[in-house]
Amino acid sequence: MWRKEPHQYRFSDFEGFDVETMCYIGIPVNSVLFGRFISNGKRKRYFLAQSFKKAKMQGLAQELDELINN
Repeated sequence: MWRKEPHQYRFSDFEGFDVETMCYIGIPVNSVLFGRFISNGKRKRYFLAQSFKKAKMQGLAQELDELINN
């Protein structure tokens, strides 16, 4: 089975996290956490985690942000 090499970035390339929530009739049904990186002047977003609860993804983004910034 062929697998792609994982992307590796330096922490200096890291820009932040994005949380996107998909809603159906105003009800949140899925939240996705992305990591933002800048590579060669281009911004790229990579999928990191997924949950049905938006609060869980926002909490995870805050915890990861604290770890990286401290």
